[in-house]
Amino acid sequence: MPAVMQTNQRPYLTWEADIALLNNRFFLYDAGKALGGTVLLLSVVLLLFAGRGNWERTAALFRLLGICFLFVLVLLVLVGLLVFRNVYRVRYLISEMGIACEGVDRRGRRATTLAAVAGLLAGNPGLLGAGLLTAAPGASLIEWNQVQKIKAYSASGAITVMNNWRVVVRLFCPPQDFPQVLEWLRKQAPTARFVCSQSGPGR
Repeated sequence: MPAVMQTNQRPYLTWEADIALLNNRFFLYDAGKALGGTVLLLSVVLLLFAGRGNWERTAALFRLLGICFLFVLVLLVLVGLLVFRNVYRVRYLISEMGIACEGVDRRGRRATTLAAVAGLLAGNPGLLGAGLLTAAPGASLIEWNQVQKIKAYSASGAITVMNNWRVVVRLFCPPQDFPQVLEWLRKQAPTARFVCSQSGPGR
């Protein structure tokens, strides 16, 4: 459940979520776009190379590209199953500075950056907190001026946050906490376009 900290200076909302991987349509959609875009770009390069008359070599390179694609696909599945056990835990933080997220050690053996930043926000050193977020490996901060569109999927508890051309972060929260998270987003990004959807993760 999201934890709310309210002070006179810096309110924030923070929570953790276990995100399914290989049976998560959002993860599969994003991974498919990344892999598909890479294959498309390399295919264009190979076709330009073929325009010089090296058709046999280009065909061999296309076969190699196909083998590499299958290898990466199998590796992605194995890593998702064996390393992450099909679950990736993420911590989110929404504050006046923006939306922050980072991967969390599921075994809880280390204190994460966002936990420290949340403590800093309670004491109101906002700039220091922002600096820690942007400098910390594995943590990212999306400032509110980057947020142009927010697409909410109430059935799955997922929220897609976009700038003017791409997805910048996906938020996952328990369905019962979905309205509270959406309320915070509406408060902090009043100029963003909000869309409610029950369909797939595409735009």
